[in-house]
Amino acid sequence: MPLCRQNGAYQRCGAVNCRLRSPLARDEGNLPLPSPAQGRPIVSLPALTAAKLEAYRAMRAAGLNKSQIAERLGWQSSQVARLFDGRHALHLDQIKTALAVLGRRLVVTSEAR
Repeated sequence: MPLCRQNGAYQRCGAVNCRLRSPLARDEGNLPLPSPAQGRPIVSLPALTAAKLEAYRAMRAAGLNKSQIAERLGWQSSQVARLFDGRHALHLDQIKTALAVLGRRLVVTSEAR
């Protein structure tokens, strides 16, 4: 498991995934974009977490909240809560659908190691 820097010490990057779960689940506002690595170690997030982050950022950029997203999607509020909860695995199609109502599309790429 890759290492990440947190509070001046290197720790397992599972901590990063945990830290991202809370603001998404509680809708605590905007999340900062990643800063340039500039020679520091980087952390690769799980694909599902990265897709959820993009959906969350798109929701915030549109000035919407979870209730409004639920209404646009025709989903129950509990379904939208799971969309942004890092402890729940979703199908990428669900994230794709949420992004579509926000005028966005999900794009997956790969790169050489």
